[in-house]
Amino acid sequence: MTVTDDSYRFPYARYPAVRVVLCLIAGILLSDYVEPVSYAVLAAWIFIWLIAEIVTYQTVRRWVSALVRWLYVSLIILFGLVRAGNYNATEPKPVQLVSGLQGQVITVAGTVRESRLTQNGSLNVVINADSVLAGGYWQEVGIRMQLRAFRADSTLAASVAQNNYVVLKAEIRAFPERRNPKAFDVGRWLRSEGIQVTAQLYDVVSSRKLESRLSWIWWRAGMHNLLDRAVDERVRPLFKAILLGDKGDMDRDVRTAFSRAGLSHLMAVSGMHVGFVLMPIWALIPWFWTNDTGRSLGLVIIASILLFYAGLTGFSSSVSRASITACLLAVGKLFQRNRDSLNTTGVAAIILLVWNPESLFDVGFQMSFVAVCLILVLGPVVRDILPAKMRFGWKGSIILFLGISLIVQAGLFPILAGTFGEFSVAGPIANTVGVPVTQALFLWSMLALPIALLWEASSGWIMMPAEWLASILLWLVEVVGSHDISWMQITEISSFTGVIWFAAAGFIAAIKVPAARFKWLILCLFVLCIIRVEQLSQRWGTPVLRVTVYDVGQGDAVLLQTPSGYTVLYDTGVLSPFQNSGWSVILPDLQARGISHIDAIILSHPHADHIGGMLTLIENLSIGVIYQVPLSFGSAVFAGYMRAAEKAEIPVVEVNSGDVISVDDKIRMLVLHPDVSPLGRDPNAYSVSVKVVYGETSFLLTGDAEMLAERRMADRFGYFLNSDWYKAGHHGSKTSSGERFMNYVSPDLVAVSLGYRNRYRHPHQEATRNMHKFASDVGFTSLHSALIYESDGYTIRRKSF
Repeated sequence: MTVTDDSYRFPYARYPAVRVVLCLIAGILLSDYVEPVSYAVLAAWIFIWLIAEIVTYQTVRRWVSALVRWLYVSLIILFGLVRAGNYNATEPKPVQLVSGLQGQVITVAGTVRESRLTQNGSLNVVINADSVLAGGYWQEVGIRMQLRAFRADSTLAASVAQNNYVVLKAEIRAFPERRNPKAFDVGRWLRSEGIQVTAQLYDVVSSRKLESRLSWIWWRAGMHNLLDRAVDERVRPLFKAILLGDKGDMDRDVRTAFSRAGLSHLMAVSGMHVGFVLMPIWALIPWFWTNDTGRSLGLVIIASILLFYAGLTGFSSSVSRASITACLLAVGKLFQRNRDSLNTTGVAAIILLVWNPESLFDVGFQMSFVAVCLILVLGPVVRDILPAKMRFGWKGSIILFLGISLIVQAGLFPILAGTFGEFSVAGPIANTVGVPVTQALFLWSMLALPIALLWEASSGWIMMPAEWLASILLWLVEVVGSHDISWMQITEISSFTGVIWFAAAGFIAAIKVPAARFKWLILCLFVLCIIRVEQLSQRWGTPVLRVTVYDVGQGDAVLLQTPSGYTVLYDTGVLSPFQNSGWSVILPDLQARGISHIDAIILSHPHADHIGGMLTLIENLSIGVIYQVPLSFGSAVFAGYMRAAEKAEIPVVEVNSGDVISVDDKIRMLVLHPDVSPLGRDPNAYSVSVKVVYGETSFLLTGDAEMLAERRMADRFGYFLNSDWYKAGHHGSKTSSGERFMNYVSPDLVAVSLGYRNRYRHPHQEATRNMHKFASDVGFTSLHSALIYESDGYTIRRKSF
């Protein structure tokens, strides 16, 4: 009797590159949790693996073969761990040299790579610095720097124009890092763009235009100048975004509309744009593969075109990814070496991750490869659903495009929701029109711009068809992206969301393979059960009071999330010509948490470093009530938010010592200051001071209350001031946190909100000494970024974000 095995086995051998890249990703992810491992350990592991390979040639025992396979897998994981750990741990010596001059004004020379003057007068410049003047003599460095100047004018901007060779004076600044829980990681993004050092621009010593055409910067600057001359000003920013990936000139509202319409990928030069560039050459590939010389010539032509286009776009990471993938696909198509596109995509990912492990955390990298894999794996499934007669007709093409667009948009949900907190529902439909329009615009521009360059008289009319297409695209974005039904805001998603999406994709891909389909379905159900258990554990767990002291620089903003889910904000940060804490810190964090309503805002006193974000919050969120000091103030910031609150019909309540603020029945919020007695003209002296009690734990917030106010509270409340947690008064100034007051408060934990290297030289030694005398844990936002504390009613724990 013949026995058949009907069980399904995935063809792992067909996708070696996919297996390798998954192991490599696992190693890179592990590098965030373990200390850097030396290359010596990797070499030792390679030696062990080679010995095991040799042994397998002398024996056929199954356990030996299994051991070799696991050694191979662990070797790739270890390689990813070592590569990522050492990539992040070590910086080139020139970068160490310049970064070590932090806080100093140095002279630097180099070529301007990018330059942009914003509407608010902020000048952003990126230069390829070749030398710096340090220690009295010039040193070669070869680094990429980002410089910023505030209140810059057109004269300064012209002196640092793109493709200029400049000598500048700049102050080296600390490299940005993520300083608030849901904030965008600027530092990681800058690194992905190749920026190694940041500085503030002070002066331009000299500037001259470079004439050499051997520089990519010269060609990129020439492309910008050509677009400035040949394209109407109204649609020019869109052309620069689509052709060069330069979105700097685009209006913020337009970019938001593109995102909500699901069309933002049209402005991120990527695989689609590379495909547009290669479309004519790709059609000619059959002419090249008749002999070896033709194949080699075809590969050289494709590589040259991709290199030139990547240079025009400034070798952006997205174009580099797409170009490498396109070259590998061209090799497979011309030489017929590997015709599996999924495996080729894996090879491209391996090259990019080995070159720069940080690429894994680039949202562009994630979206590019996830989208390609979804198309390659699920595209055939959508195609096979269509009837054979319809499959190759125009109706079938439209349905297939819509189906694939829907799959890609849905498949990118975990990335889009987790990164941006928004998801476009209208994306598949909008792409049906947007992609063909963009393709036509791109191809016409690539044909017409060289003519406009050679025949200057044609500039006025040759780009008109492309401008009409750009107008259609902007109209589409305005119609679709401006409606609330076209997008949805996403709150925090489960960490298992990506896994369930992966399992769902596997289930769809295996829909015609019963055995595999059943396994993927089991995985889907298993992960759904885990997500449900996670939700139940959060619901049935001990409710906590979460206190977040935002890092807003030299200011105050504290978020209290009560055990019953209410939201209270104590102060709203800084407003200055260069900073709006409401817009840059508080609002993004609240939106990422899914908070659209603040139940109460308590404003300690009407200084701009405490009420700065009010107008932004009133304009973008609903607010239940505003509590503030019974004191009027003559600032424009104070008057502005008072008018806005009146217009929005938000109650404004003045509080005094002895009042109780009722928000959540599970906590008590008691006002300790100000009292009715006059304390002079300084608003600091009237700071609303609040004690929050939850169970057996207590929190004390005193705004900028100084010695006189502290003395009043100490005289009136004595040991009732005793609190487990204290938000240090007046940013750690010696005018607050006096010894007698601190003796009554006697906190275990202290949080100090202040700016790094602020002009007031906070924190002062006197206040810091008093804090450390009582508290075992003193946190500074200037050193530790945002500070997060959680209380279960019994103990308070400091948590990391």
